[in-house]
Amino acid sequence: MIWRNQHTWIAGLGIIILTNTLALAGVAYNRSGEPAARVTFSERELKLPYYWGRKRENSGLALTLNWRIDSGDDEGPYYFSVYRSPHWLDQTKLAALGFAVEEATASEENRRRFNHSLPKEVFLVLENNGPAYQTVLVHRQAIAKQQQALADRNPANEKLANAAKDSQKRLQREQQEASRLFVIDAGLNAHTLRQRYPDTTRNIVLRGTVRARVNQQDDDQWVVQGIVKEVAVTRVNVPLEYRRVFEPFMVNEAGDRDRDPGYQVTLAYGKRFEPWVVEVMLD
Repeated sequence: MIWRNQHTWIAGLGIIILTNTLALAGVAYNRSGEPAARVTFSERELKLPYYWGRKRENSGLALTLNWRIDSGDDEGPYYFSVYRSPHWLDQTKLAALGFAVEEATASEENRRRFNHSLPKEVFLVLENNGPAYQTVLVHRQAIAKQQQALADRNPANEKLANAAKDSQKRLQREQQEASRLFVIDAGLNAHTLRQRYPDTTRNIVLRGTVRARVNQQDDDQWVVQGIVKEVAVTRVNVPLEYRRVFEPFMVNEAGDRDRDPGYQVTLAYGKRFEPWVVEVMLD
């Protein structure tokens, strides 16, 4: 029995060593050569854990990539929710990604089957503080201007006055707080996407998953749409030497921060499309 336990312990230790060795080899391979992209994010795109620092004995820190999509079909507060369908992920794009869209809307059975189809692994393009964000910003500005004009023409209308205030708040949030990182395209070949989006200081190519669905529109028409289900590797561990930079933003015992986060983090992306921190600066 002792002999068997010893061999079990040795085998378990060997598995742990092998797993760690493979993990380190993967990290080394990912970081070998020139990075595929090198992008600088602010606290708007790389979020601190809300309660980080409350448990002082836990010194680990990981930032979360805060990505968005532009659905292009709604003016409400959830216009840019990740749960909506991006305007570019239409039937043509889904067909290019390998979804069988031809007869998806033909019958109730086809629609049911299509909505239960499995998601597909793809490569996604994320754009940081580029044209996609500017489009969103212009949209918010136009809506705020329109709502304010309506309120000014109807000074006794409390509903219009509140709508104008809400639009102005959403615009201010867009200008000062909201993430500027948008998923803007998808494909099956990372090299092809990189050629299409060559700016390695703004555009990232990452693995992710997309799923397709059939939805009924307000005009009762059935349309095929896609959803970005997941972006792979959205959590980035902060090396120990950089963690002191984030100490001013630690949460105290009351659950509050003495200072709002303000920082710039540069990530490099390697051969496995995985990021690592290369620079951190306070604003």
